[in-house]
This record gives sequence, C-alpha cells and structure tokens, in this order.
Amino acid sequence: MEDSSEWLLIVDNVLDGQARLLHQLLRLVPLATPVLFITRSELVVSSVTGAKPVLTDSLPDGDARVLPTSSSCAC
Repeated sequence: MEDSSEWLLIVDNVLDGQARLLHQLLRLVPLATPVLFITRSELVVSSVTGAKPVLTDSLPDGDARVLPTSSSCAC
C-alpha cells in the first residue's frame, strides 16, 4: 500500500447529526493520513479529539452564487 501520509482526505459539510458517522470514518483512516473536515458546527469540531478549527469568513452572496456556475470540474 502507498504511504498514506501522501494522501489528504477531505470530508465536506459535516452536519450536527453526522458526528457519529465522522467518528466511524476517522477510525478507518490510517493515522498518518491528514484529514480535513468541513463543518459549520462547533459541536462536531469539539467532538473530534485533536481537531484544530480554522475559522473563515463567508463568501459574499454574489460570489457564492457565481462560483458553482463558473467552475466546472472534469474530475
């Protein structure tokens, strides 16, 4: 298996009621793998041992509406 520290796991939009699911997922991820989870819930952040919150400002409404239409991903 490849070195798991070379990967980044991103979990977006973790809601209050999904904290338990996030914890289950984190138990499956190798410890060397960095994890970024995105949430608006302080409850979710405080429930994850070692989580370091990074606070950001919201996008202005105009930018938030333009972003989905202007970016396309052929992932």
